[in-house]
Amino acid sequence: MKTYIIGDIQGCFDELQLLLKKIQYDSKIDVLIFVGDLVNRGPKSFETLEFIYHLPNKKIVLGNHDLYLIRLFYDALPKNKLHHDDHTLDKILNHPEASYLIDWLRHQSLFYKNEKQKYCIVHAGIPPQWNLNETEQYADEVCHALRQHDFKIFLANMFGNTPDCWTKELKNFDRLRYITNALTRMRFCNAQGCLDVKTTGIQSPLENYRAWFEWQNKNLNGYEIYFGHWAALQGKCNVPHIHALDTGCVWGGKLTALCVETGEKNSVNSKIPEK
Repeated sequence: MKTYIIGDIQGCFDELQLLLKKIQYDSKIDVLIFVGDLVNRGPKSFETLEFIYHLPNKKIVLGNHDLYLIRLFYDALPKNKLHHDDHTLDKILNHPEASYLIDWLRHQSLFYKNEKQKYCIVHAGIPPQWNLNETEQYADEVCHALRQHDFKIFLANMFGNTPDCWTKELKNFDRLRYITNALTRMRFCNAQGCLDVKTTGIQSPLENYRAWFEWQNKNLNGYEIYFGHWAALQGKCNVPHIHALDTGCVWGGKLTALCVETGEKNSVNSKIPEK
């Protein structure tokens, strides 16, 4: 049995199949863990989502594009806020079997911690002032909001870049919005956990802001942290115990899987022309 963590797929279904063949994935015994952003921008989001839904022995953390799909499906997208007009999600949105797939997606988590093997999975990152227990607790708060009967109210209030600074006194949608942004959109922050979610490159233009993993977080207790979301890094992260797995497949890069037990990485080239 092996455990493979797979970077952002974003609808690159064909590359996923090639990657599983390359690692000789055995569905009877192996475990697949996905770091989020299963869908959007790539050509086969529906096929990707349906395939992963039917997989045995899998775990998923949600990414910002997955949450965006959920909002679109339930028509909970404010027209005057963040909006991706170039999405490739119409096949899912219009498919007669979409409902069960989106409902299943809505019940996934934003954070996964394996205490036995001492590793964690998050889509974007962990603010430097949070420990792992807090991160798990805060992720559960968002998951609860996604799963309760009036979840559409939360979806309608999830968009936005503020508040951008964390305090435990944050309440209601402000609190949930910060947690969601930190776990699914963060790249840069300052030492106090104030976020720069607009910058997508490898350096923030804001003074005293660094990549979230460059702040020494002594609260991670020696766990290995695996994340996606940041294609511009090209899978390169030179901080011990932190592993970047988004290698930009949807941008013409690669799709990558890392084996937890051996640390070995395998990748396949994207079939999408480099953008």
